[in-house]
Amino acid sequence: MLIVLKQTKPKTLLKKNLISFLLNPFVISALIASIIIWILPEYFSKYKINFESKEYVSGNNIVVYFTDLDGDFRSEKITVHTNTLGNAAFNIYNSDGDLIDQYNTKGQYPNPFKRYWFQDGDANGMKEIYTLVVKNDSIFLNVFEVKSYPEVSFKECFVDTIVKFENDYAFGFINSFSGIQRHEGYKDVTFSITAGYSCYPRNIYKYNPFTNTVLKSPYITNSMGANHKYDLDSDGKLEYFLGGNSPGNANVKNYSPRSDYSTWAIVLDNDLNFLFSPIEFPALGRIDLIANNQHNTTSIIGIYGSKEYGKEYSRLFKLDQKGSFIKEQKLPRGIYSNLFEADDSYFLYESQTGLIKEFDSDLELLNQTQLIPNSVMYFCDINFDSENEWIGVDNNWNSITIWESNFKHPVSLDISQINGMNVCYGIRYLNKNKLYLYFQRGNYIAYYSYTENPLYPLKYLIYIGIFGFILFFIWLILQGQKLREAKKRALEHEIADLQLKTLKNQVDPHFVFNAINTISEMTLMDNKLEADQFISEFSDLMRKTLSRSDKITTTLEDELAYVKNYLRLQQIRHSHKFDFEVQVNTNINTKLLIPKHSIYTFIENAIKYGLPKNKKGFIKVSVYRDVKNVLVFNIEDNGEGLNQNLDKKLSTGNGLKIIKQIFDLYSKRFGTKIDYELTPLLDENNTILGTRAQVKMRLKKSD
Repeated sequence: MLIVLKQTKPKTLLKKNLISFLLNPFVISALIASIIIWILPEYFSKYKINFESKEYVSGNNIVVYFTDLDGDFRSEKITVHTNTLGNAAFNIYNSDGDLIDQYNTKGQYPNPFKRYWFQDGDANGMKEIYTLVVKNDSIFLNVFEVKSYPEVSFKECFVDTIVKFENDYAFGFINSFSGIQRHEGYKDVTFSITAGYSCYPRNIYKYNPFTNTVLKSPYITNSMGANHKYDLDSDGKLEYFLGGNSPGNANVKNYSPRSDYSTWAIVLDNDLNFLFSPIEFPALGRIDLIANNQHNTTSIIGIYGSKEYGKEYSRLFKLDQKGSFIKEQKLPRGIYSNLFEADDSYFLYESQTGLIKEFDSDLELLNQTQLIPNSVMYFCDINFDSENEWIGVDNNWNSITIWESNFKHPVSLDISQINGMNVCYGIRYLNKNKLYLYFQRGNYIAYYSYTENPLYPLKYLIYIGIFGFILFFIWLILQGQKLREAKKRALEHEIADLQLKTLKNQVDPHFVFNAINTISEMTLMDNKLEADQFISEFSDLMRKTLSRSDKITTTLEDELAYVKNYLRLQQIRHSHKFDFEVQVNTNINTKLLIPKHSIYTFIENAIKYGLPKNKKGFIKVSVYRDVKNVLVFNIEDNGEGLNQNLDKKLSTGNGLKIIKQIFDLYSKRFGTKIDYELTPLLDENNTILGTRAQVKMRLKKSD
């Protein structure tokens, strides 16, 4: 015996395996769970920012600061305003929110700023309150220190004169601190003053709280501040690394040979003299410098971001202590913020793209991370975990995002609902272990807590729970499908049983014996041709009956062929006492599936009960589709009609009972409604001409 094995194609096998894998309940559950977890709100983030409260501050143009003045780890509130004399003033509230007193300066705010900073310059454990005021053309530093509430000492120190521009003494100043402070450890008090179009002064200043005097740097040309401080030459004294931008003012030529249309890299020594000659980048731009200490050798890392890329490209560069270039790395066009230092790495934020790039001390790119574009970045510890966090505030002051130092576990806060302009923000310490982030817009202050999320350790258990619930739900669906399949198979078995009963009617002994007797009679009468035809039709009918015995449905084409075969056989058996005709409209799809014996059963009844006794009989089968998309089978005869006795016979006939059950079961199984009715055929005088059996099967739109 030869056995032929059919080889499955690798692609087909792979496709089957892939489909089988994707349909696995565990895979489906994992995919659905992943989607649900992905779209879940930030319930399980490592950190969370919660709104705590909102406060209204009365008054016009009030700026609010929070700082711990007395070192008790609880922030006092300082509200900055202009008093009735037009001078700069502020109120101090203790950490419980009670007003201590109002304190007045001896000058006016430089237009348009109300800027203060807080620093323990004399290292006595109590922070001083610093602000710059202007009196005519003179700038003064006002220093307030809390001794014991409400006692506050006051000192005033002349700083510099300012050149008037368009009848106004306007300038800005930059100190080492902001609402979110980065240089808490520095004790020396430095600040810069940058005049606008008048261009003077533009210098760095250092205040000595013990002598109440100010040291002044040479003219620095650009708008700059001492962003970073470091003992570069290990002499126990700090050097100052300047950062800022070139505004492009022509009037600086009155005070310096250096052009403000160039950007200058400047480092000052402890006496505020140039450590080396300022290095020129001949285009408008932004610059920032930071110290680099590696292998006991200290150098300078710098970033220059060009605003005129056609004239001068942006670059990351490295200088020695004499200002000579050691190395540089060309950067793509973009807007760059300050440099940030963490361990032995240096970070550079590209505002337009939101990329933050990490470099080593050799200026080699180590990594880059996609953050939020168009933001101001800070790098400081805001939750007492001894690790700095990245804080990004978007340029429109609508949101803030906080990341861990490795840029993981971001959490965002929408602050757009805080009404007003001129945002002031920072940290308010409630105690050693608790703080609030605060944001002021106009007269409203909103407080938020940044804490670890207690749900974070449970998130994987919750994710597993989500997966388990979905798996259980899919298991229930599969069990339901199995139950429906079992009912479907039971229904099919019931239909099959009914059809077997019909089959029994078709091949019952009486019919077979009659057929054999008919063949015998034809043989005795020497009617060999007709006997041969009868045997052929009979065998064909039996073959079709047996071959379809396990089928529930059949095509319309096969049903009609079966009916014609049966009619021809009965026509011979009954010595041609009837004729028949089968008509099918051309718009009918003969491949359409219908219940088996849908027409045959009524043909069988027509031959049994519908043939006339005194004339030649006629049976007509017609199939058409009506306007309501219903398939109609008409089986008509010219017999005696549905008289009382015949109706009784028909109504109790097993064949019609079985076909009615088959139609009902088929409708439940396939959703296709099928019904039939028997009606008499009448002429205009209501004379019975015969009987019509009509079967109606509603079709689908696609049939």
